[in-house]
Amino acid sequence: MASCLATGDNKDMSITVRLFAVFRERVGRSSLSFEAASDETVASVWERVVAARPDLEGLRKVTQFAVNGAYATPTTPVRDGDEVAFLPPMSGGVL
Repeated sequence: MASCLATGDNKDMSITVRLFAVFRERVGRSSLSFEAASDETVASVWERVVAARPDLEGLRKVTQFAVNGAYATPTTPVRDGDEVAFLPPMSGGVL
């Protein structure tokens, strides 16, 4: 998977996605970097990564998100330079 997931026009921000545990294992890297539009949300970042890696879609129900180290919801806006993390269950979760 290429580290740049940019698609379309009007991409004016740089975003880093941090991948932990099962995400890192499946993707084969601990982070992804890509250009993003100014209207990105955590959900749209997730959708872009899943578009490139459909095998991650089944993990959505057990995934939590963080932006810059603070827990976030799918509707949380993403800003230039932000780090979005995909967090699998910490313990006892079923994948």
